Amino acid sequence: MPPVIHAASEKLRSAIDPGAKTSESVPWHPHPGKITYTSAQSVSQMQEDVRQVITRWRDQGISAIAILAPSADFLNRWALRLGQTGFELQILQGQESYGGGLVLTTLDVVRGLEFDGVVLLDANETAYPGTPSGARALYTALTRSKKYVHLIVLLDEADQSPSPWLKQIISK
Repeated sequence: MPPVIHAASEKLRSAIDPGAKTSESVPWHPHPGKITYTSAQSVSQMQEDVRQVITRWRDQGISAIAILAPSADFLNRWALRLGQTGFELQILQGQESYGGGLVLTTLDVVRGLEFDGVVLLDANETAYPGTPSGARALYTALTRSKKYVHLIVLLDEADQSPSPWLKQIISK
């Protein structure tokens, strides 16, 4: 795991269990890793953010990309929304196997898989609350990436706010 992503995931682990033994970083990892964050005021702005991130990563030769929705309830909604970005993507559910390229899926499906880039949709308090389970879900999303993580918070509803865990992992 890249050092930047490892450090962020360790912050989550220690927030959940301050007494937990930290895992060792891999200082020789070929990529330092990078975590970026945007907030979108509308679905169309979020779609444009996703399009820009994926285009930038593909221009850098990144092809194994996962767009992660927090749950199956969100998956169908985002499949419709992302269908408008113009990218061909595989929707991965249940026991299906990853066929490479760009995939839209949920956190429970990607356990054990790794991607060069991970886009995390709905990184808000509803999907990733300030509870240990919210931190574990965010930890799972972070640790799926070998190079890049991009977090998007959609603020299109009055009651939406970023997950409180983002303060733990976003470097200032």
